[in-house]
Amino acid sequence: MFPQTIDLVRFHGRVLVVGMPVKDVEFLPLGIVNKELQIYGVFLMKYAMDAATRILEAGLLPMDAIVTHRLPLAKVHEGLDLARRGEAAKVVLVPTEF
Repeated sequence: MFPQTIDLVRFHGRVLVVGMPVKDVEFLPLGIVNKELQIYGVFLMKYAMDAATRILEAGLLPMDAIVTHRLPLAKVHEGLDLARRGEAAKVVLVPTEF
């Protein structure tokens, strides 16, 4: 997925990498250099994912109220605009193909 991210991000864009794949990812850094990208790696609370999964599975959060929009990944800019204008609480982007 990381190589596709590099292809899709705009010139001078920023990429935030959260979590790591189970195996190494091979890519050519040419796209990063040509687009002058900023890549950030984030380590978020090592054990938070298990707790979050249990909370979601138990139905303790009103997800229908929190997730106000579900859009295909191709409409990422529309989702960002909705959030910026305060018209969306949480926008979920759904990939259409893998």
